[in-house]
Amino acid sequence: MHPLPPATPSKRAHCWLKFFLQDENLALHLHALERVRAALLVHQLGLPAALHMVNMDSLCRTRRYANVLLLKASEGFLNAENGIWEALIRNLLFAGDCWTS
Repeated sequence: MHPLPPATPSKRAHCWLKFFLQDENLALHLHALERVRAALLVHQLGLPAALHMVNMDSLCRTRRYANVLLLKASEGFLNAENGIWEALIRNLLFAGDCWTS
């Protein structure tokens, strides 16, 4: 059995739109982003931080640019409690990426 090929960008966008149109998913997503923003405020980062919640093959990733710190987290964290977000943010800021394998 072979793994499925990665989804095309247009298919991923279609899936995101479909996801946001179901039940309260958009509200849950926005609420999760607000919780992350609150967790980020406790850290003195020295540069702006941006979080992207996406469907990806790892739990979380971080990338530092000259003008922004980009944090990416799996959409699986959508309903995570504040303590989970705080631990995830600390890990991303101080330890780097967290992988599934």
